[in-house]
Amino acid sequence: MTAFVQNSIAQPNSQDAVYLRNGSIIRGKILGTVPGKSTTIETVGRNVLVLAECDIERVVLDEPIPGKERSDVKPFGYLALADIGFMGGDNNNLSMMLTNAWQFKNRISVGAGFGIEKFGYQVIPVYADIRYNLLKGRITPFIFMQGGYSFPLGSSQEQNNYQETELKGGGMLNPGLGLRLNFNNRNALVFSLGWRYQELHTKWKYTYWYYVQDDQSYEGINFYRRISVRIGFIFN
Repeated sequence: MTAFVQNSIAQPNSQDAVYLRNGSIIRGKILGTVPGKSTTIETVGRNVLVLAECDIERVVLDEPIPGKERSDVKPFGYLALADIGFMGGDNNNLSMMLTNAWQFKNRISVGAGFGIEKFGYQVIPVYADIRYNLLKGRITPFIFMQGGYSFPLGSSQEQNNYQETELKGGGMLNPGLGLRLNFNNRNALVFSLGWRYQELHTKWKYTYWYYVQDDQSYEGINFYRRISVRIGFIFN
């Protein structure tokens, strides 16, 4: 005679567990039991195992998962990251960014975002963002890469009666690593350390009213390389 065990609806942080006599623990969903013979369980990875009764020490339904084993990262779906950062340099410039991304089941997220920063002048960076969580637990390190273009907040600056500065912005790059602390499977606190690279193109135009000659213009590129320390919050 075959008897099937129907487990209750598990909470996000609980699963059925089969404790084996060799010390191993298999977690998932109990699909059924044959008294005195075997227990069938579907693991988190969707593998179905049939365990012999002689190998089983005990079976626990809907058991809370220990924090060190629990995976609280949302397996897939939309997420948003709002963070604030400080970049090294003469002015220790402030940076604010908002990233929208899609989290895949393989712990990779891909998205895009924008923000506001100041280097030689204020810019709005627009960038692509890719991240990879190295672990599945509540605390996981991650690596990331951002790349895009920073647009100037204004188009020009008039320096004086004969000089005008045209702001053009430039490319940006921000690779780094960080630590993610998950409160649950939806919200998390994020700390990161990055290497911020920024190009800013500028054109200077000079008008000499007291010379009989054409206006003169010059173009230049400023390169900024900064260490960026950031803290942010993930919500979805």
